[in-house]
Amino acid sequence: MQVTCYIPGLLLPGLVDRARISEVSLPHLHELLAKAQAYTHTPVAYAEKLFALFGLPHTQQVLPLAALTGLAHGLATTHDYWLRADPVHLQADLNTVYLFGNAQLALQPDELALLASELQPLLQAEEQLLMPQADAWYIRCTGDPDCRSQALYALLGRPLADELPQGKPRWRQLLTEMQMVLHGSRVNQLRMQQGKLAVNSLWFWGGGALPAAEHVAWDYVMSDDVLTAGLATSAGVTLLPADPTTLRAREGNILLVLAAPALLPEQDVALHQQYVAALEQQWFTVLRQLLRQRKLQELHVLLPHGLAYRITPTDLYKAWRRWRSWERVLT
Repeated sequence: MQVTCYIPGLLLPGLVDRARISEVSLPHLHELLAKAQAYTHTPVAYAEKLFALFGLPHTQQVLPLAALTGLAHGLATTHDYWLRADPVHLQADLNTVYLFGNAQLALQPDELALLASELQPLLQAEEQLLMPQADAWYIRCTGDPDCRSQALYALLGRPLADELPQGKPRWRQLLTEMQMVLHGSRVNQLRMQQGKLAVNSLWFWGGGALPAAEHVAWDYVMSDDVLTAGLATSAGVTLLPADPTTLRAREGNILLVLAAPALLPEQDVALHQQYVAALEQQWFTVLRQLLRQRKLQELHVLLPHGLAYRITPTDLYKAWRRWRSWERVLT
């Protein structure tokens, strides 16, 4: 078995966070990386790296993420153009507006149905608003939407500033019209009476058509990440849940993507440390054990910022590397 493990959320941005990771007890991860053969990979962002791992071009300004995540959400995205139009909560202060994600909204089916009936009339006749998940909405377009904006996960908890959609002017106009409808929506009136966050905007992102699938080397892809699931489905690779027991029972060349939950890096350091500690308990212990048992012949660990490590069973017996500090391991 060979495993390539991509962990985009292991390190928070900034060198200071390399020190923060040392505050968590991670003996198995520390040993794996300390004894590994370090190398570099191109330091690109989360989605771009996933595209590269599936052999897809990833240098364009807007990646067609909506078509891929829609595929994972059960939509037939093999035709037409697709745009994410996720419900969000915006919060303003004296200087700017901050965007907060939709996990906290927890929209119910009856709310979704009413919101869809209120928002669909704002779209053009050939466009359709679809809500396969409470927090993942889509607009199906017959032509290229030409809507360029940052992905929602890249903006959570941050000031919008100049991040409004670029491209065709109608998307900014449509966003304003939708905000006005949401302001008067019966759904939001009831939610505010109940002390819940209002759905006061949508966020358009990830527009494009489903990219042509490339042949990939993976026999299996293991992940609970929706973009990874869409890429695996598009490539025709067997997708498995990210489960250590499932990994033990497999052979072949496996891509394991352990994507972090959406975090607010400047505010959720404790939550991030909990996430890393869970990875240690659930995954790094198992990967180290499989290497020692020689059931895993080769492990590649890909981290953000261009850090990568190759570990074989033989590397685990390089005792002289055991006590390398985190600062040395992660440099």
